[in-house]
Amino acid sequence: MEGNANARELKEKIRVHKDKIERSRDIVMPEIIYGNAPPPVDLMKSDAKKLIGVPTSSGYFQGRVKAVRSTNDFDRVDQGDIIAIPFSDVAWTPLFAKAGAVIAESGGILSHSSIVAREYGIPCVVSVNGACSLLEDREVIVDGYQGVVSILG
Repeated sequence: MEGNANARELKEKIRVHKDKIERSRDIVMPEIIYGNAPPPVDLMKSDAKKLIGVPTSSGYFQGRVKAVRSTNDFDRVDQGDIIAIPFSDVAWTPLFAKAGAVIAESGGILSHSSIVAREYGIPCVVSVNGACSLLEDREVIVDGYQGVVSILG
């Protein structure tokens, strides 16, 4: 690379590529990849803490969690936040328009949370014990295909 006008640029590309390889060193590849979008690499890390629930609306979403325990908490949710809720009913529907994904402590495939999330096209995992106990603004990945919530950091 010596004498090459683009040497710095090439060295930077090599450094970035090596960093990606290093970050991916401990991932466990899934046996099946659902949907057309590749799963986030952090979802496949073997050391990530995970909460398990029932997947009811497919997709992957990575973002920050906001625990919403009642309708009084709605104004704390920003566009694209992942909402962690105890349950939902008709009064909660407007909140789903802002959410990037839903994690619910209760519910099933035909619960309000599941149906509304599918209508909005956002990932949803229900029956997740401790969903509302997730730390505020904690970065997580919601896997709406397998019902896994991976806690990052």
